[in-house]
Amino acid sequence: MKNWINNHYLPASMAGIMLLLVISVISTAQVRPGKEVTLLSIDYKLSDKPLITGHIRGGEKTAPDGTRYDIDSRSMLLNGEPWMPVMGEFHYSRYPVEFWEEAILAIKAGGVDIIATYVFWIFHEEIRNNYLWEGNMNLRYFLELCQKHDIPVWLRIGPWAHGESKNGGFPDWLFTVCKPRTLDPAYFREVDKWYEAVASQARGYMHKEGGPVIGIQLDNEFGHVGGVGGDAYILQCKELAIKHGFDVPYYSVCGWGGAYVPRDEVIPVQAAYVDPFWGMAPLWRSHFERMPYPPELVFSDFEEMIARSQVGGDVARNLPVQFQLKYDFNRYPLAMAELGCDMLPTYGRRPLLTINDNYGNALCRLGEGANLIGYYMYHGGSHPFGESGSLVEASDEKADGFTEVSYDFGVLSEFGKRKASFNHIKRLHWFIRNFGRSLIPMTPSLPANPPLPEDPDQLRYIIRSDGHSGYLFFNNYQRFLEMPGRENMKFSVRLRNKELVFPREPIDIPSGTMGILPFNMNLGSTVMVYATLQPMMDLSTEQEDIYVFHTLSGIRPEICLEGVKGISEQGGSSWVEDDQYIIHPEPDHEIILNQVNGKPLRILVLDEKTSLDSWEITLSGKKHLVICEDEVWQSGNQIRMRSTTINNKELLIYPAAGWDKTSGHTVIPFSYPTTGEITVSFLQTEVMQTDADGNWDESHPSVWNIETGHIDWNGLSDVIMKINYTGDVARLYLNGELVADNLWREPEWRLSLKKWRNQLQKPGAKLILKIDPWENGHKVYVNERPETKGRWTAEIRSIKCLPEMETTLKLDM
Repeated sequence: MKNWINNHYLPASMAGIMLLLVISVISTAQVRPGKEVTLLSIDYKLSDKPLITGHIRGGEKTAPDGTRYDIDSRSMLLNGEPWMPVMGEFHYSRYPVEFWEEAILAIKAGGVDIIATYVFWIFHEEIRNNYLWEGNMNLRYFLELCQKHDIPVWLRIGPWAHGESKNGGFPDWLFTVCKPRTLDPAYFREVDKWYEAVASQARGYMHKEGGPVIGIQLDNEFGHVGGVGGDAYILQCKELAIKHGFDVPYYSVCGWGGAYVPRDEVIPVQAAYVDPFWGMAPLWRSHFERMPYPPELVFSDFEEMIARSQVGGDVARNLPVQFQLKYDFNRYPLAMAELGCDMLPTYGRRPLLTINDNYGNALCRLGEGANLIGYYMYHGGSHPFGESGSLVEASDEKADGFTEVSYDFGVLSEFGKRKASFNHIKRLHWFIRNFGRSLIPMTPSLPANPPLPEDPDQLRYIIRSDGHSGYLFFNNYQRFLEMPGRENMKFSVRLRNKELVFPREPIDIPSGTMGILPFNMNLGSTVMVYATLQPMMDLSTEQEDIYVFHTLSGIRPEICLEGVKGISEQGGSSWVEDDQYIIHPEPDHEIILNQVNGKPLRILVLDEKTSLDSWEITLSGKKHLVICEDEVWQSGNQIRMRSTTINNKELLIYPAAGWDKTSGHTVIPFSYPTTGEITVSFLQTEVMQTDADGNWDESHPSVWNIETGHIDWNGLSDVIMKINYTGDVARLYLNGELVADNLWREPEWRLSLKKWRNQLQKPGAKLILKIDPWENGHKVYVNERPETKGRWTAEIRSIKCLPEMETTLKLDM
């Protein structure tokens, strides 16, 4: 349904962005009769963490164009200013080279500022002295693409990587010539050669050379998950890296548990996973049980959280003794490199995370004081095959093992498709990108008695503040625990010189709602005393102060402003009280106010659904908000969209682009190439076999032939195949080669056919699906068990194919 407004068609969700509405004035809202107000108090606490500068020994900080990266004990710095980047992990070697560029664009479109990537030794030198740097292993080409699209890179060069790779990334032959991960001179002679091999591919792409590489990670999980040699091991890795030209602003190591962090030589980066496949100590070997309520979804003391981290519990066999930090926590920024925004399954443990699990994990770490938000993984992939077969991590027990191919571990799938959490996490990135600089110096303060993870009776909340202004982070969600809706809530924040109680009208916080509320926030020359809205973007120019906020599920929006001369245009209701403007804005409307500085102040309030369809683009050097339900990528002056629906679409740009100033926004209609329906059929050719005792013969899974018919790839960017099945493991073969696999944890398995389109178009191409049956009572952890028929079940209920189209808009400015 569309509405005709300002000579443009607008999506119904955005129909309210009008520039002229009647202002209605109401009296001060009263507390609802019979309802007592619940006042939650929190005191600002001045941090005792000193600001230390110039102490961390990085490499060359300045590029030929003058761009400079630095760091202090609080945060990273970009051109001398505090910088709060978002980092996302993507493994080029686990993704088809022909699709790297679109993966980089999709990652950037998600609000990611840095790509982190492992360089797995075994992938590149499985056979000694026989290096592979071509095809999907072409590191140099990957760095070239990152440079082309202006995104910095954090190379994780090992030697040990883990990353669910075989031997943690060590080639098999290495164990025959030395004692890996020790101070053995023979080992470091091999590391020396490995670093030189990587450097030969990365040469010319260091930051000081004008390239994208700004960071190097040395080894991984050293001290927490194995390794002998302490600080000396890390220092020797750093020395060799510098010797071979890895001269970069930042060197990092994993910093949780018992990690070794040589003083001021490297930056410790941290991890947090809500429900990992390895479980949680002391129960981490109990793959088959539901884990306790995860502490990652409550606000807590950051240092205590990382000291007791259980990341790597599948490899560390003596976990409890690792619960201590071996370095001075106060000398480094609070930096996340491994925030889980999805989870990889194993045969025995297959947790399925929700949007709130993934989003809540990032929100809690940000509230606790993290000044770098980094994800592992952000974009999934597939394990490569080498001379010895699949290069995936092996396990002594099947329950601990992984499938041979799938590394579907991120908010972008192993096929590059958005998962359910993508838009929510992207929206948080807009907050970080636009307001992170103000957040960096703000210290976290917890309430007097913060709740334990298993406590449903208290709202989880924390503030980050400088004593005057700040942000209140709250979370009314806990995995496995039903959190009640909370009614008639107010907050009392005791700052340096006064107490701020807000909002004026109490709010309800439904179960599952979480968010960030600003207080004493500067908007131009105006002060937003508080808002029950979450800040999203600052689009201000020299002529106008422009800010975008979004509503939070079930919470009535209320804004309190000081220093306003008047309201010229508004949607919603307002009144003046004690020289403050109180506004109950109507979602998807713009408010325009007159300021003391003479510049208009424009505040756009988006409803929650519309805000999830938000994207940030740059036109003629100016940031703009884009609203589009489809995926949006920017490359130069081109905007690319892709979708599986072909109805007419619109792309809304706010504020109005330069060629259209007839209204506050620009609407561009667009459409995708039409395509025919893709038919798919499947025929069972073999049925699983059981013996006389009813035990399944593992050599005989159920087998189906899949026919997609002729696919006209002209105008298609991809074909999405959705397989609805029940079984233990599903494996897809193309012309006899295993190309994809799936451990059942939900009924639908989504694949993308694009990566195999060349093979599929050849005459005689055969797609075969094999399904190992699910045993009723199967000893495995899943969120919900499948419907079964008898003792063994292997069945396909449906297979559907959706065509995905792509179109491009060229925006000439």
